[in-house]
Amino acid sequence: MKEEISALSGVETAFGCAVCYDVPAEINGVFGSVDLISYDDWMFDWSKRSVASGDLKKVSGDTDYVMTIFNMDSRLNTGDTVTVGDTKLTIASVCSEGIGTESRPAIVCTEETFARLTGETGYLLLGFELAKDVPEETVETIRAMAGENAFVDRREDEQMNNSGFWVFRIAAYGFLAVIALITVFHIMNNIFMSVSARTKQYGAMRAVGMSVEQMTRMIAAEAVTYAVCGLIPGYVAGLYLHRLFMVKIVFTHFGGSWTVPFSELAVITGIVALSCVAAVWVPAGKIREMAITETINEL
Repeated sequence: MKEEISALSGVETAFGCAVCYDVPAEINGVFGSVDLISYDDWMFDWSKRSVASGDLKKVSGDTDYVMTIFNMDSRLNTGDTVTVGDTKLTIASVCSEGIGTESRPAIVCTEETFARLTGETGYLLLGFELAKDVPEETVETIRAMAGENAFVDRREDEQMNNSGFWVFRIAAYGFLAVIALITVFHIMNNIFMSVSARTKQYGAMRAVGMSVEQMTRMIAAEAVTYAVCGLIPGYVAGLYLHRLFMVKIVFTHFGGSWTVPFSELAVITGIVALSCVAAVWVPAGKIREMAITETINEL
């Protein structure tokens, strides 16, 4: 049925998973039970966006490496072991979302591993993604193929979720953009006011032989000093608050471990560096165009 659905007009992807609920298992040496779930290749690719820790690439083919869905009650982490029957499985990756129940740990493996552990090859769930211009006849065909199985059409729900997500995303990034612009203008304004207040002194230094390049380097040194003195305490306070919020709010509910956000730090450093360049270029260009006598007489 999965292959038949994939061949229908307007179906972009079809995927499936098998599930065995409440499977007896030994979790880190303690007897309990787990939900054993199989993902196909597309579902593993989809899970890459929600990896909280570990290496999802290890879960491939007929392997004893598995993935788990974060559960506040079980809290399995990478490196933990789960023994099902005579097979010892190792947690290679933890994801923040996926298929599973909240009552038991969800152990996700490949279809090959699932068949080896359970002997089952059938799917419990078939899902599919539709193109935007999918004909309604395709949906009705899939509904008829489902027969007595439950059929759920989530197109309207997904559209509403996507709309809400983009509204939140635009608001969040808009707020960050405003903060970034305030930072840029504040740096430029400080440097420009500092240069304007000492225009007469700059003129005097040019009169005794300072070149425009030397004057520009002096203004640049002042701008870099402002930037470094702002970045260092900003990094320290920002990293502390970032780790505090992520651990207390995000990782508690979705799992994962904190790492230094190097990409975000690089973006912040780039914004400040560009601000310094703009802050130096404008006043230095203004003084360069002024005559030395005009600069000395500047009030």
